[in-house]
Amino acid sequence: MTIQHKYQIDTINSYLIKPVQRITKYELLLQRLMSCCEESKGEVKEGYDLMCSVPKKANDAMHLSYLEELESGLTKEALGDVLLQNTFQIWDSKQIIKKGKERHVFLFETSIVIAKILKPVARGTVRYIYKYKLMTAEIFDVKEHLEAGEPCKFALYTGRPMSSHTADLRVTLKANDLSTKQQWVIRIRELIQENDLYHDLSMHETNTKQTTIQNKISQFINTNQSDRRSQEIADNISDEFEHISRGGSLSSMTTGSFSSTGQYHQIQQV
Repeated sequence: MTIQHKYQIDTINSYLIKPVQRITKYELLLQRLMSCCEESKGEVKEGYDLMCSVPKKANDAMHLSYLEELESGLTKEALGDVLLQNTFQIWDSKQIIKKGKERHVFLFETSIVIAKILKPVARGTVRYIYKYKLMTAEIFDVKEHLEAGEPCKFALYTGRPMSSHTADLRVTLKANDLSTKQQWVIRIRELIQENDLYHDLSMHETNTKQTTIQNKISQFINTNQSDRRSQEIADNISDEFEHISRGGSLSSMTTGSFSSTGQYHQIQQV
């Protein structure tokens, strides 16, 4: 140690930490470049945005590594990338005791994971114990301005929005600041819109398949009324229609084609 101090020799640990420390310096450097560089400013801005995201991703990955005791069959890899993660006060409508609890919340593309916070002991690290998750596809509403004097609160509603009953679950979250709340509300609403769009596209595809089967039945009835096998083949096509109505794939079913004489030929699609 005396030699290191005398000759100002860096330790191995100091060399290892320097690349991490430079990440924030790159961000500041690119910010200064943008202020004095008119040409190629767009490229510098792209680099700046990328460097701003690196510390966040590193921080998100670190917090995710503290998450423990996931439910059976659930892995961190299956959860995907962390979109947002913060600590909130949470009130669950299914709790008997209506008292807010401090929880760490992770937002993923397909789910919201809520975890209990275990404070570090001595020089240990914090731990997050998995409690439950909400599927983003089941969230149909996000409401703000729940209570007067509580601008940092917002609520998530899951269940059946068209039902006459109250939503299956309401989770109220209180962020530490207004900026965090707005960030979460905007991102969750974007996910709800994406899920609604996907649902609409799926419904359109299903309706298209149903129309195809209905047209096939009509064509068969019009061209094969005198055929002795009409009833048997019509029943087969009706079975296909029921399969599609239950969400089956049109490509996995046996389809039919008609010759110029009205004869029905079965073709197995692969």
